[in-house]
Amino acid sequence: MKKIIRSYRLQIALACWVACGVSTSFGQQDEAGKLPTAEAVIKKYVEVTGGLEKYKTIKTMQQDGKMSLPSAGIEGEISIKMDGSGKMAVSVDLGGVGTESTGSNGEFAWSDSTMTGTRLLEGKEAEQMTSESDFRRIYDPASIYKTLEVTGISEVEKEKCYEVKVTKKNDDVQMEYYSIESGLQKKTVSTTASAMGEIKVQAFVKEYKEVDGFKFPSKIVQKMPNGMEMEMEFSEIKVNAEFPADTFEIPSKIKKLIEKKKEKEQAKSGESLSADKK
Repeated sequence: MKKIIRSYRLQIALACWVACGVSTSFGQQDEAGKLPTAEAVIKKYVEVTGGLEKYKTIKTMQQDGKMSLPSAGIEGEISIKMDGSGKMAVSVDLGGVGTESTGSNGEFAWSDSTMTGTRLLEGKEAEQMTSESDFRRIYDPASIYKTLEVTGISEVEKEKCYEVKVTKKNDDVQMEYYSIESGLQKKTVSTTASAMGEIKVQAFVKEYKEVDGFKFPSKIVQKMPNGMEMEMEFSEIKVNAEFPADTFEIPSKIKKLIEKKKEKEQAKSGESLSADKK
């Protein structure tokens, strides 16, 4: 059970923001049967969920609600805070099962869990944390992704959708599905880095609601390869919320890990210099 819950750690933050992510102005296929460009699909999503100029005004976002693993009978609280510059703070309280907080101050990313201990996140785990808090991914994805491409049409819960292949700068690929009729995002398929390795996750985006002139998804259902499902339902979404000054501050336990890392790097650097002199 601990492994199952742990595998959702970063995806909690990822899926809820991915759902607010990308879009465009497109209609049906043209008379020649050609697919629209990815830029067109993204533009439509932006238009139907708030508009480009409004999205550019977002400086911070906070999402609060419930997280549950229905098949395991587990339910708890989740809170996500982002400031758009690589900073993020996610806290999960699953009652007797345990608590977990993950965060990034734009330079370092970390996890502190009663189930898996305290870790300094590195590599793809850290990249996911910082990149998913970048609000440009909604209205200007070309500035942070390598390529965007519409690869075809498929059905998501009986609704025809354009398939958008997103290739990130680290060459990771994520598939995103947008309704041909409404322009809203319906699903994402991505590979999430975790302490257990990479995990393929499907996230179904549901129940869009109006918030300060925007239309955000309030419910995400994630499906894992092992058949487990996780649901997140946000009862409150705040745009440009004000956060306490210490919201993204590095916890003392993480500072100790950073110091140990620096000491190891300095020691290794010293060994390399000594070897060079010989």
